[in-house]
This record gives sequence, structure tokens and C-alpha cells, in this order.
Amino acid sequence: MSIPTVPAALTRRRGEEIKGSAVLFIDEEGYVTNVLIKEASSQAAADYFLNAFWSIRFTPALQGEQPVKSVSIQPFFSLFR
Repeated sequence: MSIPTVPAALTRRRGEEIKGSAVLFIDEEGYVTNVLIKEASSQAAADYFLNAFWSIRFTPALQGEQPVKSVSIQPFFSLFR
């Protein structure tokens, strides 16, 4: 899984940093079932990453050999130069 890249349209100045973190709830098939943005440097960044995280499919967590639901804390960031 790679961290989504923030479009340049979200930044106003060169060198502006966009960062934050989200809590992702993932089902037994690896699909995101809920996203909570915990912190974000701007509302635009929070909105972008909220939408981006919904499109990601993860490899499910395993308990033994059985896929299980899981929770993941994901940082997100980008620095425009």
C-alpha cells in the first residue's frame, strides 16, 4: 500500500506541507469500512485523503490463517517544492 499523493491544487504556496493521520477500519476482505480523520493540516487535505482512503484495498489482517477485521492508523503527508 502506498500513501496517496496530494494534488498540487491543494497547496497555495511552494514548500507547503500537507500532513495528518487517519484511523482506518478494514474488514476481513481488506476493504475500508470506515475512515476517521484524526488530524489534518487543512480541510482540503482531510477531504482529499478521506476520499482516497476509501479507494484502497488492503491485504486483510490474519489471525492464524483466518482473515479478520482490523484497525490501522495511517499517516499522510506531502511536501510541495
